[in-house]
Amino acid sequence: MNTLDRNIIVYNALCKVFREGAYASISLGEFIDGLDPRDAAYVTRVYCGVISKSVELDYVIGKLTTKKPKPAAMIALKIGIYMLRYMDEPDYAVVNTQTELMKKIGKRELGGFVNAVLRRSDEVKLPISDKNVAREISVNYSCPEWIVKLLLSDHGERFTREFLSAKLDERPHVRINERKITDEEWQKKIAGEYEKTDCGYYASVRALKPIDKMLYTVQSRSSALAAEIYACGIADKPKILDLCAAPGGKAVYLAYLTGGEVTACDIHPHRVDLIRSYAERMGEKVNAVINDATVINNEWIGAFDLVVCDVPCSGLGVIHSKPDILLSRDAEDIDALVGVQSKILRAATAYVGKGGRLCYSTCTVVNEENEGVVNAFLKENPNFSAEPIAFDKVKAGADGFVRIYPQSDGTDGFFVASLRRIE
Repeated sequence: MNTLDRNIIVYNALCKVFREGAYASISLGEFIDGLDPRDAAYVTRVYCGVISKSVELDYVIGKLTTKKPKPAAMIALKIGIYMLRYMDEPDYAVVNTQTELMKKIGKRELGGFVNAVLRRSDEVKLPISDKNVAREISVNYSCPEWIVKLLLSDHGERFTREFLSAKLDERPHVRINERKITDEEWQKKIAGEYEKTDCGYYASVRALKPIDKMLYTVQSRSSALAAEIYACGIADKPKILDLCAAPGGKAVYLAYLTGGEVTACDIHPHRVDLIRSYAERMGEKVNAVINDATVINNEWIGAFDLVVCDVPCSGLGVIHSKPDILLSRDAEDIDALVGVQSKILRAATAYVGKGGRLCYSTCTVVNEENEGVVNAFLKENPNFSAEPIAFDKVKAGADGFVRIYPQSDGTDGFFVASLRRIE
């Protein structure tokens, strides 16, 4: 497959994301399915690169044009400018390929415009300097300005720059199925192509491909660490409720870690099916049920030793591994999410037995969704208190909450609070 053919695939996949609002990982999977590994690798690199550098590319295009280009030209330009700046293709080849692409997709009339803009691409110099710190960081780190402002307000400039510039291992993180394979057996099977972590392995897609999927599961390191934090200090054979469990990674790992009776929920039937299939594949017994986490289920009142609220959130802690979040979120989402998070947490209190624990967690680094929700909850519920988390892999802060950050912990951002029922 030549570069033009590959770029047409990239273009069509990006149209799904930029023009139709599709999830980036799902759209990519649809377009690379069945491709030769080399073609798939190229498409993945350019596709993910354009998404992760979208803000920067918008800036460059804005400097080279007097008005926003038509959608087809915009996407073609993003692909071309990304290639010119981040790939080793000769400049003339990139320009010619993208001009030809416009003809192939039936937009011949835009070919000359795309050609002219790409030829001037190197006129725009990066990084920029700007008295407006938020704007400078937004362009230089390719992050929407509203997110930058939020990070600056919550954490300060140094944190914001370090957070946005963090580099994470791009390989999948997997947790082996210890009921079916030992570490020693796994390491032999993966033939040295791995890096062991404190709760699993980083391994390449190529190395994982021939291995039986019953022997491992893809689970981010931060997700696995969160499950281990939930399990800290828990009694033997506990009763556990995971209110927002789909697709089931943390609930299934909790079942393995504790040997307890785990009930895992989601409001959507198809996502409950995902939990069931996940548990079956990993050989764990999990009771997967349909349930609305914002509404109290009277059958569960006071019935659990541990209740987990891994709530829906903005996901701003995982933008390094899921850069499409930068495209799909906006500032107005935060208030709506906080309302849902608080409602779930309030309902969850009914299920915690005397002396039991309630764990609240998110994969965001936004204070309003994290400390803000927890502290407001504690003011309203004097029968719960924040309990310092004693976890040797990641230290809790002075307030007892655990915060995981890409720049300091080498994995996606996460927040966990442990709340003890004291009445």
